[in-house]
Amino acid sequence: MWRNRELAECENGSGLVSPPVYLQRKSPTTQTMSGRQSADASSRLRNAGRGWGTQFADIGTLTPAACNARIWAGWRGLMGWSIGLGPRRHRACSWRRGALQTRGDHPVNARTIAIDLAKNVFELAIADEAGKIVDRKRLSRSQLRRYFENYGAAHVVMEACGTAHYWGRWFSERGMQVSLLPPHYVRAYIRRNKTDRADATALLEASRANDIIPVCVKSVEQQALQGMHRVRSAWRGTLTARLNALRGLCREFGIIAPVGARRGLAELVQRVADESSGLPRIIRTVLQGVIEEVRAIQERLRQLELELAAIAEQSAVCQRLRKIPGIGLIGATAFAGSIGDIRSFRSPRRFAAWLGLTPREFSSGNIRRLGSISKRGDGYLRMLLVHGARAVLYSANAAQRAGRPLDALREWGLRVSSRSGHNKAAVAVANKLARIIWASWYRQRDFESRPPSPATH
Repeated sequence: MWRNRELAECENGSGLVSPPVYLQRKSPTTQTMSGRQSADASSRLRNAGRGWGTQFADIGTLTPAACNARIWAGWRGLMGWSIGLGPRRHRACSWRRGALQTRGDHPVNARTIAIDLAKNVFELAIADEAGKIVDRKRLSRSQLRRYFENYGAAHVVMEACGTAHYWGRWFSERGMQVSLLPPHYVRAYIRRNKTDRADATALLEASRANDIIPVCVKSVEQQALQGMHRVRSAWRGTLTARLNALRGLCREFGIIAPVGARRGLAELVQRVADESSGLPRIIRTVLQGVIEEVRAIQERLRQLELELAAIAEQSAVCQRLRKIPGIGLIGATAFAGSIGDIRSFRSPRRFAAWLGLTPREFSSGNIRRLGSISKRGDGYLRMLLVHGARAVLYSANAAQRAGRPLDALREWGLRVSSRSGHNKAAVAVANKLARIIWASWYRQRDFESRPPSPATH
């Protein structure tokens, strides 16, 4: 005889049929019952249950839909439910993901406010403690300041983009918890079209993902130091462009400068000043202006590096990092300004992966594929590490040719270079330098140069 699957699972040995499992919840009326009301309901349940054997005597001839309808009708009449109360109560019991989730050690506050940052217009999405959006606002810069001036405690979520660290400090000064999320992680939560409203909604969804680690809010000093490096990098690019333009224009008139910025510039200055060099008078004045611009940029770079040296003398972190091979003044101050808190990286491998110095992986099942480095993270810091690694390999080769002893780091770099080539060895040494930076900074210990172990020979 055919039986409904749910009915067969709920049938007990007494001949009574219990309700399906998903119906065995306390109804809104029974949650607040007194003891006498609960006893009356239990008595009514036992009396009604004695007649269920005759009520379902013809169950073998019913279709599944009719059988389910019979079960629902019996339990509505038994428990005093209205027609639509059962299914609605079932939907209301569904657990909302993220309602009780936390961000690290701090619980999500009663109000989570996602702000899509911009220059003039800010889109806000305000969610309650269950993650449901209860309000949306679109404010200008002045309106945003007035709105949050006396707002109280809240959890503010923003993308780690332009002006995010400024607003993060501004909200923190007013007692709010701030989370800056990486933009490329938030992008995965945007559905359909990209709008300010969709960005704010995606920020709320991403804030409940515990595997997304927020970016530390930088201090004013750290942002100023990082800004100095950005200006220096821009000046270096302008200097290279002017030197290449000067070389190219002089080459058109048969003047070839030697390789190297210092030697090449000295030769070009002399040939441009020489009236018998074959340069036309009309272009000679223009080239002299380019030379003056190059010298002005070089002077600015020299003054900026003097300021960086003064800052490094007052920073214990910079002094400690400068003792690592391949990490000089530029590298130490760049890492001190770019990394808010080294404790946000739980291991040296995570720090190297954040810098994009670990292999890109494309694996599935039992097949593991490792490609080239991922090149994620800050390209400026990665460039400084690779150049520092090349300096370490150059000094190792020079020491080996001169017969001087090598430390463990340089000896390992030479072995990797002989096995895999110079470029791969430079990236491998850069990865190791990143791990050394993490260990020295995290543990507050200076780098110790050690001789190679006898087992490596």
